[in-house]
Amino acid sequence: MKRAALLVVLLCAASAHSEDLSWQPVHIKKSYGRCGDYPCVRAELAYPLFEAGASSEALNAVNGAVRGLLGRSIIEGQDDLSFEAWMNDLLAQYMKLRRARPELPGNWWLQRESTVLSTAPVLSLSCEESAYTGGAHPSVVRKYLVFDPPSGRRLFLEDLLRRGALAKLMKAAERRLRILRKVPEGELSAAGFLFKDGRFALPGEFALADEGLRLRYDAGSVLPYARGAIDLVVPFSDLKGVLKREYLPK
Repeated sequence: MKRAALLVVLLCAASAHSEDLSWQPVHIKKSYGRCGDYPCVRAELAYPLFEAGASSEALNAVNGAVRGLLGRSIIEGQDDLSFEAWMNDLLAQYMKLRRARPELPGNWWLQRESTVLSTAPVLSLSCEESAYTGGAHPSVVRKYLVFDPPSGRRLFLEDLLRRGALAKLMKAAERRLRILRKVPEGELSAAGFLFKDGRFALPGEFALADEGLRLRYDAGSVLPYARGAIDLVVPFSDLKGVLKREYLPK
């Protein structure tokens, strides 16, 4: 099989700034083959590199968490912060499949992107992976990272909530889900939802953004894949008495 040249492009745009944090957008592309012909594998990575606005320890913690999430290997159980390494993983898996099943059509691609959602009172980042590595359809997975900007400490949902407020948040989130998906009162399973025992549950992914609390259910997690992902927003008007005071709008 004829090998095409590898192409690597690194683009750093003008630095962005919000509140006290500033960052440099980094964009990396790499391809193997001429897409449209075979073989073809392409990968793309975009993320903010935080440079100023917090202590060096905080910046290192945030940048390290972003690299760790975006740089993980596509091979389960392996991790590597090198873009080159996970691109090589992608290429190796593709070539293995092509050798075993040369009649299979299709190019492979993998895109990972991290974007800043908010910088105050917390730093919230969206990290999304979209990929096609064979199979019936592409996959899209979104995860969120939330940090305390001064320290760089990773924050989890329980860090943002007032004591005993989880039940109130679940009630508000379920109400917003029913409004979004036009589900009347009654069992969610009757509307096709796949929640365990038919009971609403919060997703593992959350972010605090300008409009409120974002919650993400990836496609196939609580509905059949064909019905898509759910991006749910619980507005701040629903979060009084739920979030700690320091995380509410001033």
